[in-house]
Amino acid sequence: MIEVGDRAFIGAYTIMMPNVHIGADTIIAAGSVVTKDIPAGVVAAGNPARVIRTIADLQEKTNAKLAQIPCFGEEYRMKCGGTVAMRKSMLKAMANGECYIVKPAAAGGSRGN
Repeated sequence: MIEVGDRAFIGAYTIMMPNVHIGADTIIAAGSVVTKDIPAGVVAAGNPARVIRTIADLQEKTNAKLAQIPCFGEEYRMKCGGTVAMRKSMLKAMANGECYIVKPAAAGGSRGN
């Protein structure tokens, strides 16, 4: 039997062998082959899947990246009413072709450019 913990994310085309346990708050990268138990709170990838970092490390890396590249609110998405002019301003602000579209914070709103 395969056991998957709460809030675990299993990427597409992942193969899981019988009798493995995936811990809570864990990410398994797409295409991985899980042959043994994966602990809680980690990111695992590969064939065979192995732990490559903790979720805390991933959050730290993502937050550092968020501080360096442009971020826009959901209103910039075409599905949420974004206009062609908004899209052009977003493309102009992306120096290296990267940006984040983020949900507004509960109290302060999103960091937009």
